[in-house]
Amino acid sequence: MYIPPRHKIEAEDYKFFFHHLGNKFIVGGDWNAKHTNWGSRLTTPKGRNLLQSIANCNCSYISTGEPTYWPSDPNKTLDLLDFFIYKSIATNCIQIETNWDLSSNYSLIIATLSTHTIYKPKTLRLTSPKTDWNTFRTHIDASIKLNIKLKQPDNIDEAVNYITCLIQEAAWRSTPPAIPEKKNPISLTPPHIREIVTGERTAGNRWQRNRNPIDKRVYNQLTRQLKAALQVTRKATFETYINTLSKEDHVI
Repeated sequence: MYIPPRHKIEAEDYKFFFHHLGNKFIVGGDWNAKHTNWGSRLTTPKGRNLLQSIANCNCSYISTGEPTYWPSDPNKTLDLLDFFIYKSIATNCIQIETNWDLSSNYSLIIATLSTHTIYKPKTLRLTSPKTDWNTFRTHIDASIKLNIKLKQPDNIDEAVNYITCLIQEAAWRSTPPAIPEKKNPISLTPPHIREIVTGERTAGNRWQRNRNPIDKRVYNQLTRQLKAALQVTRKATFETYINTLSKEDHVI
């Protein structure tokens, strides 16, 4: 879709448009509505109205965060005008990227809509909430060189590269390595057996603490129930295995 920049659009106009699309949709294009929330250089009244309508209609937006408008006029500034708005679609099933094959003064954006979860790589960061900023400042103060010459263009490039490397080194020294998240192993135990095991352990702990005959009776009952459930599960598993072998023999 495309909204010309000359038109004044109120929040109610956007709201009517979203209502017309229904309860589930994704729409993208050149909105000509600027707001820093989706990566524009500044915020305009049209951008405020659009953001308000997105919130009121329970919609969401997704953008690349990169400029999509590349003006040929040197007096104009590049900006982000193209993005997608969607409703009732899982965020982890949408991926957006920029197509750098410029056919005009706009760069195309491509949205991929998947029926399965799209695993997106984590954003690499120099720092974390555990960064020791005192160590960061100390390393910068001790290592920075202030006598670099800035007379030639090459000197400026070297100085930029130097300060970038210094900041990276200070961040690495002051940020502890991230501990990888432990993945929970996949449990093959049927849910009803897990529920009985949980109840049995709770009843056993309660009886150990109180030594109440009623708790002991409940614990014994759950123990017998667990044994019976395990026997049924083993029998069903064995029968399934036998049937599988029979089918394979029949095929052979």
